[in-house]
Amino acid sequence: MGTAPQNVIGKLGNPKGAIMSYPGDIYNTPYVSVLRFSRYSREIAYKSGEQTPEAAIVLPLPKQLAEAQSISHSDFESPYIGSFLSAASSLKQGNDLLQNSLQMLSDNMSVLANKGIGKIGSKLAEYGAQFDNLAGRFLTNASADLANAGERGAFTGVITNPHATVLFTGVELRGFQYSWDFSPRSSSDSRALSEIFNYIRRAALPNYIFGKIAMDYPLEVQVDFLGNGIEKFVFGTKRTVITDVQINYAAEGHPTFYRDGAPTSMSLTITLKEVAIRTAEDYGGSSRTIPGNELAQ
Repeated sequence: MGTAPQNVIGKLGNPKGAIMSYPGDIYNTPYVSVLRFSRYSREIAYKSGEQTPEAAIVLPLPKQLAEAQSISHSDFESPYIGSFLSAASSLKQGNDLLQNSLQMLSDNMSVLANKGIGKIGSKLAEYGAQFDNLAGRFLTNASADLANAGERGAFTGVITNPHATVLFTGVELRGFQYSWDFSPRSSSDSRALSEIFNYIRRAALPNYIFGKIAMDYPLEVQVDFLGNGIEKFVFGTKRTVITDVQINYAAEGHPTFYRDGAPTSMSLTITLKEVAIRTAEDYGGSSRTIPGNELAQ
């Protein structure tokens, strides 16, 4: 049984513009691809932007439904990280103890002076200044050790355990490529496809504005796959921009045309890139805060 275009698009929000589709009986098929085009605008720099729906295109499923997610990690070696943390902790504890002692000494200086031990306070203050420099000297020595580790290993055949690990550095924006092969059954079907192709070309490109002084942003597109519940299993895209459009008018290996010049076989390939990263929340995860991190509250 067919489904009205408005019912298919309605699951994702009705565009204000036209709903284009191919083939003519696309709504009698169980599964469809829906490409929703919108214009991004932000009137004030410090406000979040708004998406204004422009149009939608309904097509059969593409030839492939693949997705990939790249997560960035970098190699990291930390041979001195354990000793550094231990020393830093000891330095902090020692420094805190010294500062507390000096504060107590200062608070009771008049009593100590009457007992003839005022010189002890000044001597402790001198020790405190020297103690504060220990952290700086420790870091300098650790850096020198790191620089010399390779040279020592060449002579001894032994090196410090590098404690190799990886550091998470970010999530890469996902890219997609969808392809369709079309064999229009009539000249009118071929012309309908040509209109869809032209719209996709326009959506991918900017317009001149202000008398060709500037150009606006191209349209953004979100792709979803609908029908018999496949949207629960096959994820579409977030907001994307079109980075490449390829159209072939000889999809069957050689060009053929109807009497009015309309192609009898065509293929379309579009390459997209999402404008926002994916996170665990997109797949059912929940946001969390680091205990004690007041900025995240």
